Amino acid sequence: MFSQTKISFLVLISLVSVVSLAGCDAKKAVKEDTAQLSVDEPETPGDAADDKGVETTEPEVEADAAPAKEAADAATNDTAAPAAGDGFEVAVAKGGALVFKAPSSWKKVKPRSFVVEYEISVPKSEGEADDAADGRLTIMGAGGNVQANIDRWYGQYTQPDGSKTADNSTVTESEVAGCDVTWVDIEGTLMDRPGGPMAGGAVVERENYRTLASIIQAGDHGQYFIKLYGPVKTINDNEAAFRSFVQSLVIAKD
Repeated sequence: MFSQTKISFLVLISLVSVVSLAGCDAKKAVKEDTAQLSVDEPETPGDAADDKGVETTEPEVEADAAPAKEAADAATNDTAAPAAGDGFEVAVAKGGALVFKAPSSWKKVKPRSFVVEYEISVPKSEGEADDAADGRLTIMGAGGNVQANIDRWYGQYTQPDGSKTADNSTVTESEVAGCDVTWVDIEGTLMDRPGGPMAGGAVVERENYRTLASIIQAGDHGQYFIKLYGPVKTINDNEAAFRSFVQSLVIAKD
């Protein structure tokens, strides 16, 4: 009787031990599963920063990313830096249909105004004053009567002797790549509005300035204005380059 009771007691203890061990293992398994979930789904630092509007640091793969960026720039007509002496192409209008060739000494820059489609900085000539500005070339598509636009450009200049700017300017016409082109040459004191004509603000008088402009009737691609202006010496030294630039026009086939 005593032996049978003892055996039953020992069996009961064994069963309790087994159940306890099983419970521990289950808790351990749950804990490990929870830990694994935290490892597999961490918070992405970049996403968290973006949500807070914080600038993130790009991965250190600049060398590999550069060719891809250059290819993307070329696809959107953002011409890459030209090889020395070769010049570079400038493509404007829808689909880059109007293509010009610029000299390598000129440099593409970000347009100062949203209405300008393409902008180039023309380095000032040697001998210009230290505070003299570089020449500025802009390309934009716009409508309006040709003469009305020329008259507006006249109104941006005054003459030292008080004469009419129109009487001291030249306007000629020619044909480039099958397009009618009007050439305008204005010199005098530029009544510059740095903020643009619609922004108001003070007028800055820039003496001894010159503007070279061409108005291109590009058929289905519309009317395009190309203007180069700046200190007289800089524009004088780049006059031939400006004319070559306009005359380099090639209209891409559809």
